[in-house]
Amino acid sequence: ATANSTFKSRVNGSGNQTVTIGAGATGIFSDNSNTDSVSVDDKIDVQVNIGSGGVLQYHSISGKGTA
Repeated sequence: ATANSTFKSRVNGSGNQTVTIGAGATGIFSDNSNTDSVSVDDKIDVQVNIGSGGVLQYHSISGKGTA
């Protein structure tokens, strides 16, 4: 990331998880403090905000579910 960037979970339009990646940071990032609950037919996506003038390259976004 060349500028601070934020990933935010969205379940049916809103979510509780946020990950901020600082400029120049590399690695694997996660929100270990917050969770989202999902049900059958929920719409799940991720909102990505890249800082002004920044460039961000990411390879995958994953989630873990429990029953």
